[in-house]
Amino acid sequence: MLRSTRSLRSRAWDEGLRTSDGVLDVAHMHAAVPQLGALVHEVPVEGAMHDVFLSGPRVRAQAINEYADWLAALPQTASGGVEVVSRGKLL
Repeated sequence: MLRSTRSLRSRAWDEGLRTSDGVLDVAHMHAAVPQLGALVHEVPVEGAMHDVFLSGPRVRAQAINEYADWLAALPQTASGGVEVVSRGKLL
C-alpha cells in the first residue's frame, strides 16, 4: 500500500494538499494493513499526495521504485508469470 505519511482535511484549496492525502486518513490506512492480508506491504511516502503517482517528481520516482521492487518480489510461476493470490488462494 503506497500512501502519504500525512492527511490534510481542508474545505478549500490548500497548498499542503500537494504533499498530503486530502481524501483518506493515513492513520486509518495504517491501522487496516494487518487485516488486508500477509501479502500487503505498507510503504508510507513522505510528501505524497492522495494519488501518489501524481505527486511531485521526487515522490513519483520513489513510488515507481517501490512499485518495481514490489513487483520483482512477487512469487513467480514455473512459466515465468506472476502468481495471483486472492484471500490466500492461488488464482
